[in-house]
Amino acid sequence: MNSFQPRMFMAMARDGLLPSFFSDINARTQVPVKSTVIIGILAAALAFFMDVSQLAGMVCYVFELEMFYEE
Repeated sequence: MNSFQPRMFMAMARDGLLPSFFSDINARTQVPVKSTVIIGILAAALAFFMDVSQLAGMVCYVFELEMFYEE
């Protein structure tokens, strides 16, 4: 997962597309801590349970989509 993912989840939660749980930010650091932890757990689970070749293929596919939709 990219480092922008927690902030994207925060923005989507503020827009009502995700539960408001993801929109909470730390008052001192202005970082979406809950969203960062969830994304980290998800990334660790993917890395632990998936085959490396599958994970690499998925990363390449997501990168291509990201480049296609970039403004």
